[in-house]
Amino acid sequence: MGLSLSGCVKEDPVLGLTITPSATTVNAGQPIEFDIQGDADFLVFYSGQEGSKLEDYPNAATREVNMLAEDPSFSFIYRNFNGTVNAAFVATSHGNWGEDSEDQIFEFTFEVSDNNTNISSASLKTPGLFGKLFEGIVSTEDHTITVPIPEADATDSQLASLTTNIVLESQLSTLLFNGEVFQNNSSVDFSSGSQTFSVEAVGGATQEWTFVIER
Repeated sequence: MGLSLSGCVKEDPVLGLTITPSATTVNAGQPIEFDIQGDADFLVFYSGQEGSKLEDYPNAATREVNMLAEDPSFSFIYRNFNGTVNAAFVATSHGNWGEDSEDQIFEFTFEVSDNNTNISSASLKTPGLFGKLFEGIVSTEDHTITVPIPEADATDSQLASLTTNIVLESQLSTLLFNGEVFQNNSSVDFSSGSQTFSVEAVGGATQEWTFVIER
């Protein structure tokens, strides 16, 4: 009887949570690790980017933290973003009868710099209706792209007009060739065996990339 009665005692929701980010100034692509201490029934994260802003609740997209884990943890990466962003966590706790709840909001301001000057992929296509496509081998260590092309497909006339396509890791970066913004699928003269492109990040970083034809 005593046990039965104790289970009917109403308990109010209780929140006691702390959340600490590993950094508030980061580069785009760098993970932010959040140290989460305490308990909550539910915890969701608003990144502060378009479509995921706290003020747009309940239509904003969120990411949920697994609070049932023994050591709840969470990390987030801002990609293709440069500037200041206001993120937030919303923690919720329910009483044991379910009708009462308590919310706690944690707000953070992050300064994100997108200095990503990497190239993710590149290809060259020989001229003509039946031109052949050759994929480049990207090396982020020495910032080169090696494109193996068989001797039969690498005559001077063919190399003088190769359709070039380059994909940057960051959608905010700009690709330059000879000081001008480069448009993908344009023709480039590789008869010398190499060409140099430059990637400018929106955060201000620049990096030259050398394309090398390997016959």
